[in-house]
Amino acid sequence: MIEAVSDTIPSLDGLDYLLYPKRSGYLAFDGVWFTFKGEQIVLLIAFDPETFDVVGAVWAEDETEKT
Repeated sequence: MIEAVSDTIPSLDGLDYLLYPKRSGYLAFDGVWFTFKGEQIVLLIAFDPETFDVVGAVWAEDETEKT
């Protein structure tokens, strides 16, 4: 059983291929508001709109151009 399971695990090169981000050349930005310990905070996310790969994310107190 262990051999059967271990044979399905990809090699290191296979993992690199699976985890290498594929970009379409476009970016989308979105913000999601949450209440945390009684305060409003926002999760700002930059992602590829075709593959939905997350390029970056940050918690902020306000959704502004600077953040």
